[in-house]
Amino acid sequence: MPGSISSYSAGLTGTALALGSQSSTTTIAKTAAWSGTAVAYGTAIAVAQDTVVSHTTTTTNGFASGGTTSTSHTLNWSVDYSSGGVHVSTDVSLTAASSYGQSDALSGYGVTSPSLQGLF
Repeated sequence: MPGSISSYSAGLTGTALALGSQSSTTTIAKTAAWSGTAVAYGTAIAVAQDTVVSHTTTTTNGFASGGTTSTSHTLNWSVDYSSGGVHVSTDVSLTAASSYGQSDALSGYGVTSPSLQGLF
């Protein structure tokens, strides 16, 4: 579409907290945007171990916008257990978000009317 501007954006945040005598946390957030698509993916993981009490919590939040079709999915998983007087807590959160459509994905390569049929 000559003269039109399509803007795509994606973002993600992740938080991981752990309380215990031994604990570990990690978060990963990745985003990408190109002509016609924006994608965000992230994960947060927290693990804690203690003889008295252990606690973990994780969250991920993502968005993608700009296209005619947008999707977002989040998965949260939590496990708490005790074994031999040791309490272990684990939390995992995953989020993926994408937005696409309304743009010519190959326009930046000089292809004015692409047909993707037969390429895949």
